[in-house]
Amino acid sequence: MKTKLSSLLFIMLLINAVTTNAQEDGLNQNCLLWEVTGNNLRSPSYIFGTIHMIPKSDYFFPKIWKEKLASCEVLAVEADMDLSLQEQIALIPKMQLPKGKMIEDYMTPEEYDNYKTKFIDSLGIKESKLEKYNQFKPFYIYSFVLMEVIDTKVKMYEKELTKIANKKGLEIFGLETVEYQMSLVDSISIEEQIKMFLIKDEGLDIKSEYYKSVKTYKEQNYVKMYDAAADDSEEAIEFMNKFLHNRNENWIPKIIKLMHEKPTFVAVGAAHLGGEKGILNLLKEEGYTLKPVKIN
Repeated sequence: MKTKLSSLLFIMLLINAVTTNAQEDGLNQNCLLWEVTGNNLRSPSYIFGTIHMIPKSDYFFPKIWKEKLASCEVLAVEADMDLSLQEQIALIPKMQLPKGKMIEDYMTPEEYDNYKTKFIDSLGIKESKLEKYNQFKPFYIYSFVLMEVIDTKVKMYEKELTKIANKKGLEIFGLETVEYQMSLVDSISIEEQIKMFLIKDEGLDIKSEYYKSVKTYKEQNYVKMYDAAADDSEEAIEFMNKFLHNRNENWIPKIIKLMHEKPTFVAVGAAHLGGEKGILNLLKEEGYTLKPVKIN
């Protein structure tokens, strides 16, 4: 359970099975880019599934995808990350624990020893660096450590798409704000975040989990990315509703409005595409036609 929940980090920053109807209508094909037509749309729009961080050597964005992006007038992303330095600095306190608190204040001595052993001995994080991280909330500590253990340069799809969009003169639209995304993290107690991200009973293999996600993404298997994120437990269902399903439902009216105004290229985490409450199926239920854009 905790292992599956922690894998959602790679989907965000980086439910169980898709419904029978979704499987039968072809929406489960391994494809990251989908054309949206019908319902009186004047021009096609597109839904693209991203992985928020990928090794530079694994990054791919083929010619046909570039052509579809260039055919649009709007790039819609989860949140516009083009923040000024001042805006970025203003976000740091929101990532930190309450003033004067450190992560060990939320753990028993045994839990803290377990945490240090895993991160220092198993993952090779320097103790001095871990102590600096300890002023942050567990979700962000996990993110920082992930960046440490990935032993290669990375690219971020949202950043690369934004570069292309700016070059082509496309408008950039954020479906939600960074502050809202951070509020989702804050809706989970510090203690629960610790259990999910720092002291999992099943062990901790951040690097292995990350590269599994990359492999699945390169296979364009967004259904598998979705399926990996939860199980039948009440805790998992609540988590998925909060981080995937509710956000998808909030985005749909905005996406529809954008598509009817101008051809739009929507880029969101690949796991948001899958499932009965995924972006693709929700658009289908609204009467739109979805067709995979295959790589030649």
